[in-house]
Amino acid sequence: MDVLTGLKSEIFRPAITFIIPGILAGTPYFFVLEYFYSDLSKHVTDHPTLSTFLSAVVSTAFGLIAYELGTSIENNRIDVALKKADPLFEDEWYKYLRCTFPVPPVAEDYIHNQILFLKFELSAVAALLISFPGTFLAWFLQGHPGYMSSAIVAASFMFGIRYFYKEAESSAKILARVRKEILKGVGCPPSCEPEP
Repeated sequence: MDVLTGLKSEIFRPAITFIIPGILAGTPYFFVLEYFYSDLSKHVTDHPTLSTFLSAVVSTAFGLIAYELGTSIENNRIDVALKKADPLFEDEWYKYLRCTFPVPPVAEDYIHNQILFLKFELSAVAALLISFPGTFLAWFLQGHPGYMSSAIVAASFMFGIRYFYKEAESSAKILARVRKEILKGVGCPPSCEPEP
């Protein structure tokens, strides 16, 4: 692997799993703060470097919270459903984790990409859940409490949460299926040599 490819993955992965969901989760709370501290926008424009740094730190913090909440959703909802559908799900997962492949499987890049999608989808679900109360608080503080517009905003959030949750479920099912296929050709861990 060349340096540029490694650098891309080292920058791209945290941006996808932490920063983007963090921005999504934290942005409404900026507008809430702006309502209570009217000079906030002036400070942001007067001190752009400090504002950018603090925004990155706050976005990352919100992103970490969203990531942890997303992981909890995966463990308590998606994995439970997969265990019900396939009693071998957990055994196959732990067997796969114990494997040390002499040659990386062909599907390794595919699995890494699918995990990245799964983590983003779970973080997006969590980020929408976190930003939902902040959005409504900012909405009401700014004087937009109309019932119809509130219903549209709420429906948009519900649609986004449902969409990303379904996508996360789909990604988790794909990963389980790929792990099952990879394990068909391996023997007992830790060597994972093909069975005779």
